[in-house]
Amino acid sequence: LSSASKVEYYEPTTLPLKVL
Repeated sequence: LSSASKVEYYEPTTLPLKVL
């Protein structure tokens, strides 16, 4: 379960980073 939570948390963080 921890792994799934990490992936979801990372997804939103990578989105804004990619836009920049």
